[in-house]
Amino acid sequence: MARGEGRPSAASPAAPAPDQVRRRARGGRPPGFGGDRYRRRDTVERAISLPTYSRVVATRYAERGDVILGTVTAAVVAIRFGA
Repeated sequence: MARGEGRPSAASPAAPAPDQVRRRARGGRPPGFGGDRYRRRDTVERAISLPTYSRVVATRYAERGDVILGTVTAAVVAIRFGA
């Protein structure tokens, strides 16, 4: 037999089954996505991540809460006033 002749190995349906249509990715933005909400969230996340650039804050070797709070406060003051 020549290539391409004969029966096809798998049936190819004309239209996908309804459950396959439901499972496909719809794409686009999620329904709860709001530009203003995302903008505020992004600002907060960037502000929170800034002190972690300090090595002392990122490693957190201190065990007492007041020492950690003081370290984070010092890092934030240094970032804020550019020291």
